[in-house]
Amino acid sequence: MEDYRKAAEYWRKINLKVELAATLNDMGFAMSELGYFDDARALVEDALELRRQLGPRSPVGYSLNTLALIDMREGAYVSASKRVESALMLFRKLQDQRGTGLALIALSDIQRRHSGTSLVPDPDEKVQILREGRDHAREAVNIFDDTHLDEKVREVEALINEGCACRDWVKIRRTYPSSRDDVIRLKNESEAALREAARLAGEAVLDHKVEALVNLAFLGFFSGQDDLLVTAAQEAEKAIPREYWIDKQTGKPTIPRDEARVRLWPQLGKLHILHGHREFERYVVAGAQARDVLLEVARWYVWSLQYNALYGQPHIGQRRAKDEIYQRLKAVDFEGLQAVARKVSEIEQEYHLGESALQELLRHRALWYM
Repeated sequence: MEDYRKAAEYWRKINLKVELAATLNDMGFAMSELGYFDDARALVEDALELRRQLGPRSPVGYSLNTLALIDMREGAYVSASKRVESALMLFRKLQDQRGTGLALIALSDIQRRHSGTSLVPDPDEKVQILREGRDHAREAVNIFDDTHLDEKVREVEALINEGCACRDWVKIRRTYPSSRDDVIRLKNESEAALREAARLAGEAVLDHKVEALVNLAFLGFFSGQDDLLVTAAQEAEKAIPREYWIDKQTGKPTIPRDEARVRLWPQLGKLHILHGHREFERYVVAGAQARDVLLEVARWYVWSLQYNALYGQPHIGQRRAKDEIYQRLKAVDFEGLQAVARKVSEIEQEYHLGESALQELLRHRALWYM
């Protein structure tokens, strides 16, 4: 980030507005990746204003696309859609293939996330949005598969979005079946896209590789294929270096934050919440007497929220994780919640965590009973 600051200082000093706008836009995107959304938005809005003053329209599209991604990460899907659709229209008109591909990736991601909210209550409408998101992702895959662009990272992102759209589609159709959709075919398409994303990412783009594998594990969960869940989760866990895991002696990872790929921590959070949800299903089936299963649920949920918190600023994945945990634990009886609180306290003491993120959540939502 310091390099961006120095570059911005230099461009301001010599009054080179084209380069200043590019630097502010890229710095804003990087800040949003770290969760600093307010600062990110301010920087990109400045970049957009400069680019509109300067005239060339492709850079305007790139700033609109960046603002759409910031909106998406804050859960503002309606405004995100409007911005990215404007960017996509502009890129298509200018025949800017790279810009078109980036906008398609962003639009696909926004559509998929939007479909999973209460703003879209109808299952068939959710499926229609996911179908459009999948198609946009596939178009982006084709654009970035073109070797002259040489942007495999973008192809990986498009493949992840394609796989996730099909994955979420599977989840809906297992609950709301339709003769129009073949769940097995959708599951296979999702798995193929996510495995290809992980393969292309490799160790060079480790956070994307892990993201693809974690989403593959969720595909196993949503499709009821436990073997796929376990295998993909193990692959993801093996890929994440041990210095990212919380150390028992300190309650923190050993890698310094300024040296870390911080996006790996939310992926660890997702892996742990997945295991927690899986155990919670076992608990529901076994009944309230299965206290040992409930304690396993608590253990997984502690680590899910701890790893999500390591990302830094609050983010939409963290909010979603909290809501998912709350929706499940509020159904547990009083004695079960007391057992959960005791287990959480035990883990906090063993790992020197202080008050864990799970204890804070349960306190704030009136479920903490010691």
